[in-house]
Amino acid sequence: MTLRVIVLIRLLRFFKFARYSPGFHSLVEAVRAERHALAACVLILASVVLISAGFLYVLEHRAQPDKFGSIPESMWWAVATVTTVGYGDVVPVTVWGRIVGALTMVVGLLMLALPAGIVATAFVSIIARQNFVVTGGLIARMPIFAGIDAGTIINLLPSVGTRTFGAGEYIVRRGETVTSLYLIAEGKVDVEVGRNRKRLGPGDAFGGRNALARRSVRTETVVKLLVLAPLEVNWLLESFPRIAAYITELL
Repeated sequence: MTLRVIVLIRLLRFFKFARYSPGFHSLVEAVRAERHALAACVLILASVVLISAGFLYVLEHRAQPDKFGSIPESMWWAVATVTTVGYGDVVPVTVWGRIVGALTMVVGLLMLALPAGIVATAFVSIIARQNFVVTGGLIARMPIFAGIDAGTIINLLPSVGTRTFGAGEYIVRRGETVTSLYLIAEGKVDVEVGRNRKRLGPGDAFGGRNALARRSVRTETVVKLLVLAPLEVNWLLESFPRIAAYITELL
């Protein structure tokens, strides 16, 4: 018995690793942010259990006094039904009891989905906010955006996506129409003109013109790119001629 307790305690070491998991911290933050809504869900769920147990006691206590002899005894059935576990050890046998049981099952599904949706929405929002901050920091540090105010960069962020390419893949082939602006966040790419190559790394950019590419761009390593949508690219190049000159020179 002592050995089993020791093994069980050692399993708690898992939480030591969880402390360093960004996803785990985001989940805890989501639960903390929505604690009031989750508390309301728990209160409503408890009310459903109590009301269902009361109805089943009234409808079933004569037919099954050993199982529905009191409201506290009926609450075991209500909890098992609302949580969709349904052990089957206690079931209604009267017509009205089964009707109430069916309604309790449906309400239970809805009630369990509600807190899951609340936490999932908050979790996605937190992850999106973190990505927003990280992406904004990457863009602000890139030389191509030097001298551009923070407000402009923030306005561009909703239109920035991410793409990852493996080593040796073509991002742009010569003769293809280039419309998006590609910003290198990680990795290295080669801009090829015949046998000549120009190496680009983190912080560099290419693309951004609605025209045929005169050069091909191929990854040298695994590359993570930030991709700016075409509409925002056109606005950016018209507003900042310096960026337009940089892109034109490259591709």
